[in-house]
Amino acid sequence: MKQQWIKKYLKSLKLIGFWGCCFILFQSCNEDKKTINQPEKTVEVNSLSLDLQSNLGYGSFLPNREILFPLNRTIAYQGVPANLENYVVRSFVLQKHQHYYNQFKKGEISEERFQQIKTIFNIDVETLSEENPKTDLLFLLGTDQSGERIIIPDSNQNFDFSDDEPLQFEFPLEFIDEDDEEFFEENQEQFLPKTNFKIDYVNKKQVEEREIVVVVNPYQMETEVSFYADNPAEEDYFIAVSFPKVMKTNFEVANQSYQVEVANQFLQAFYTMQDTKFNFFKLAEEEKTPLNKRPYSIGDTINLNNYDFKIKWLAEDGKELRMDYLGKNENPIGSRMGNYFPLNEVANFQGEKTTFPSTEKEFQLLYFWSLEEKRSLKEVPDLKEIDTSKVAILGFSVDENAGAAHRMQVRRKMEWTNFHLHPTQDQKQIKQLQLEAFPTYFLLNQEGKIVLRSLHLSEVKRNF
Repeated sequence: MKQQWIKKYLKSLKLIGFWGCCFILFQSCNEDKKTINQPEKTVEVNSLSLDLQSNLGYGSFLPNREILFPLNRTIAYQGVPANLENYVVRSFVLQKHQHYYNQFKKGEISEERFQQIKTIFNIDVETLSEENPKTDLLFLLGTDQSGERIIIPDSNQNFDFSDDEPLQFEFPLEFIDEDDEEFFEENQEQFLPKTNFKIDYVNKKQVEEREIVVVVNPYQMETEVSFYADNPAEEDYFIAVSFPKVMKTNFEVANQSYQVEVANQFLQAFYTMQDTKFNFFKLAEEEKTPLNKRPYSIGDTINLNNYDFKIKWLAEDGKELRMDYLGKNENPIGSRMGNYFPLNEVANFQGEKTTFPSTEKEFQLLYFWSLEEKRSLKEVPDLKEIDTSKVAILGFSVDENAGAAHRMQVRRKMEWTNFHLHPTQDQKQIKQLQLEAFPTYFLLNQEGKIVLRSLHLSEVKRNF
């Protein structure tokens, strides 16, 4: 009896297990069906209006400076220290449009000349102030009776040096060895004196008080410059200035985080459409990956997370950036990192055209050179040493004289596949590639996407 009960119990367990498995399978299929039928989540992407924050420094951009030359006009100033044996005064002009308008209103330039300047610099008088705001930053450079050099900035723009603090700096520079000199040249911006200026800032006809930081560079170093002026003392003094400010912000496109840095080449305190440059970075946890080697400009298109945006507008104070959304683009074509290489057709030295070659190798290295720039041929020996088992090299001559370029290719034994671009006839392709200097290198992956663009072969070789 007991054995029969056990058999029935085991049989029931089997039935329960069977139907349980069926239920689990049914639920699993149902879940799969739900997943399959579930519509893909749409991501809303719109034009961007970004608020930027000011950061002191040069960010990812190369430092730059503006040399101040002797004045070619009369400026009244006072408060020169009595202990100076020699001195000169130099000026930097802020907001040049307002400066020319001030000169015109004071009668320092004629109406005819001002109309010419308006045309050249595209000046809109409707945006300028009638209050004659100050546009000069003055710097007094001198030598005192003990032989010490001094620089006094007119930091409050009152044309009086008596209420301003002199800047402290080492002069002349005395290096302990070549390494010390090299280190200073590479990092000099952090050792240069800085000063704050309170300035008149013109914003839509209204004058506002702003504060800016100016880096002052009194060291001529290797810069070759001569000052031709009536005052012989001008030759004894050198000064250059820069405005170390970068605007930054983080933003998202389709759930991917990015950062943009904005700079104006550090040659003005404010931002103009033609001088402003943009660097973009992809952010992931602790990593910050640059999206470009060459900075973008106003009007350029950038692809972010497979969506195209046009860099449309930047406020003059750099605090607002607008980028127009152009649409989805999973295969962006262009000459920048991350783009697909734009040339579909190429020609040899005889003008015979063929489709751009593909490769089964890991990379294609495109080498653009020109007879016009002899230095573009200096790295040919280094190119020959590249292991071509995973890198296919393609050479591109950009020259008017295809015959001469072909002979140079043979003479230098450039035995990789070679093509030719004519500066005039192939102007469209050259513009697509944005070739501005030679040599220029493009490193492409198997898909034809640009992994790196550089002027230096050593940098390219680190990537394969």
